[in-house]
Amino acid sequence: KYLVSKKLAKVLGAYYKGKLIAVLAGVTVSGRVHINISISDHKYLKFRPNDALHWAFIQWACNNKYREFDFGIVWEGRGQYGFKKKWNAELKDLDYFYLKPQKLSEPFYFKFKFFPTVWKLMPTSVASILGQFFREQIAI
Repeated sequence: KYLVSKKLAKVLGAYYKGKLIAVLAGVTVSGRVHINISISDHKYLKFRPNDALHWAFIQWACNNKYREFDFGIVWEGRGQYGFKKKWNAELKDLDYFYLKPQKLSEPFYFKFKFFPTVWKLMPTSVASILGQFFREQIAI
């Protein structure tokens, strides 16, 4: 509420028959829009609310003289890559900043590598069921 009232953020909603079915939120900084939240009810994805919200957000950004539209982090070939690429988005490397340099601990590094590897080996039918569970129940 504070960010939106100060014109530092924008939140859009998609409705179907009066029911909120998707939300897209972004922060605005220095002529840029950074998308940071995209939530949708999977029962209504056939209506493509995410496409509608992104298009409305892009139009709003253009009408308000924003020069860049950041779709958010994506790894090539994974997750939301196809969705973001269809908008003709350009992939750019991101810089990372830390308060003090530190090496990744072994347990963290193990989890970072182990779980994506296991996920890739999982049958697609199992991965789609688990993926839906993680998105809905754990909000990943």
